[in-house]
Amino acid sequence: MTLAGHDLQVTLGSRHVLYGADVSAEPGELIAIIGPNGAGKSTLLKALAGVLPLEHGRVTLAGRDIAGMEGRERGRWIAFLPQERVVHWPLPVRRVVMLGRLPHNPSPNDAEAVGAALKAMDLEALADRPCDALSGGELARVLLARALAQEAQVLIADEPTAGLDMGHVLALFRHLEALARQGRTVLVAVHDVSLALRHCHKTVLLKDGKVLAAGPSRDVVTRAHLAGAFGVDCEIATLDHVPIVLPKTTLT
Repeated sequence: MTLAGHDLQVTLGSRHVLYGADVSAEPGELIAIIGPNGAGKSTLLKALAGVLPLEHGRVTLAGRDIAGMEGRERGRWIAFLPQERVVHWPLPVRRVVMLGRLPHNPSPNDAEAVGAALKAMDLEALADRPCDALSGGELARVLLARALAQEAQVLIADEPTAGLDMGHVLALFRHLEALARQGRTVLVAVHDVSLALRHCHKTVLLKDGKVLAAGPSRDVVTRAHLAGAFGVDCEIATLDHVPIVLPKTTLT
């Protein structure tokens, strides 16, 4: 299902944090959202997920304005993982992941979906452990699993790699790539722009609440674009056929 943001504008307090953003994500696409701190990445993802009111513009899913969807219905179509990694109760891991099934009401597929999500995030051995006994990285994987258990056609994740070790980062992106191959629509905010270049079909680059560039990752993650957005001179190289971005120096 195509998710599209049309001329999105968001104001928080007296500050404009998103201006006229146009973003489109097709089924089968894994899209990275990148940009410097304060560029509007989290705001854009919250707007696309329908959890942040818009001052102007609209978000559509398969042509339908998501503002007209009741929350449970929207949750069946869009799974959203916010940047905040908090569980307020000492619930077992399995119970927290099961919360991702709430939009579906009781379903015969609940146990299977939860089991698959636990396996995908390498949590089977921790399934009965209370969440308040986990490390930060383990908790991050639990909340990722909760979003995966929703089995929504659209997955929106804000900095899903935060707190993960390098092995789990690679495993996460393998799973996100697999979801895209299954026809899901996946959008992720990342700080490591090498991940965008290596794994994502498309990239959206934000600066000061505006879309600076959008398109195929190889056309967006360029030396010129990164210099303009981050104020950093970068070398873009390939190591064993794997693209990497090497920050060299800040620009003044």
